[in-house]
Amino acid sequence: MKLFGDVDVNRLSRTMKCERCGRKDNIECDVIVPVAAERDRMTVRRLVKIQVRKSPIWRDD
Repeated sequence: MKLFGDVDVNRLSRTMKCERCGRKDNIECDVIVPVAAERDRMTVRRLVKIQVRKSPIWRDD
């Protein structure tokens, strides 16, 4: 919600990018409801913070 706002899960696949190549055209996003045994083995990725990186753009005069 911090990155994309309160959006429907079906719209997330168009918003997310691949971590390896940065492309958006082949991301699948599914909703699953795991049983208790599966939840114990799952790794959940939680957003800790958002960093904005500024980089200079130079112009020769």
